[in-house]
Amino acid sequence: MTLHPTCSPKVPTMRKALIALAGATVLLGLFSPAEAATRTYSIVLNPAPAGKTDPAKSYNDTALDVSEDTDDGRQKTRIKGYVKRGKVASTGTVKIYATNTSTNAKTRKLLGSVTLSKSGYFTRTFDPGHDNAGIYKIEIVKGGGSGYATTTKTFHIRVFQFVEAMNEYVPGQPGVTYVQDAIPAYGTKYDQSYLVDGGSTVEFDFTGYTCLQFNFKMTRASNATTDGEFAVSLGSTFFVPQWQPLYGEQYTAPSSVQKLMTSGGKLRFAVKAHDDMDGQTVDDNQQVTMILGRPMVSCTYPVINP
Repeated sequence: MTLHPTCSPKVPTMRKALIALAGATVLLGLFSPAEAATRTYSIVLNPAPAGKTDPAKSYNDTALDVSEDTDDGRQKTRIKGYVKRGKVASTGTVKIYATNTSTNAKTRKLLGSVTLSKSGYFTRTFDPGHDNAGIYKIEIVKGGGSGYATTTKTFHIRVFQFVEAMNEYVPGQPGVTYVQDAIPAYGTKYDQSYLVDGGSTVEFDFTGYTCLQFNFKMTRASNATTDGEFAVSLGSTFFVPQWQPLYGEQYTAPSSVQKLMTSGGKLRFAVKAHDDMDGQTVDDNQQVTMILGRPMVSCTYPVINP
């Protein structure tokens, strides 16, 4: 049977009506912006983030060192990247925030609102400042609009600071004496030092810290009669194996040893017990007394945690 032209099916007309209704719903705001804006911006850090505490690296450095209140390039970095809207460069602005997650307050600080260049690029300096160590969460936020949702790019910057190990010194350890200006048999004199007898261990508790490296020197005390041997450990891991002789000169931790401390914990400097084989044990361990010279540890966790 042939249908009369005036009796054609209504399905196409109904579909058009539903499409029109959906479009009107979006225009009238009956869908939330989040439901309407399903696409996101592409936020890219360029160059890619890398952490080397390197003065020559000025963009997106994720490991800074604020131990010294100077400007040699390690204390700050520039956050740089670009934003795309689909395949084209985005316009408008981005807001950049920094939050020190190592503090109790975890205050979110606005570093600035940056206008994107014609090619979609942004740059903003991050300079946490001396004494502001911590692990910082960096957020780059591009506000939504024209069918695009608000988009956030997040990465982290570790800000290290050398702190004097004496801040975490565990007092009352037998055979250990804290001394100002201890005089060595050879090597450098330090105004913060520890006399460690043979068979004794000096301990510093950095539990809960995030650390990058440490530094120290070991030498024979002026009143000792012979070179002793020592070891350095963090928990059950030895940085300087048992037992390291002095060989008649001050031991200065090489870079390869300094960088072994990559976490917190109980840092211990032990001097091997001594026996001079004379049958008298009263002064044996004093014969090998060593000086631990001003140990320092570079950590992200502030000594004072506001």
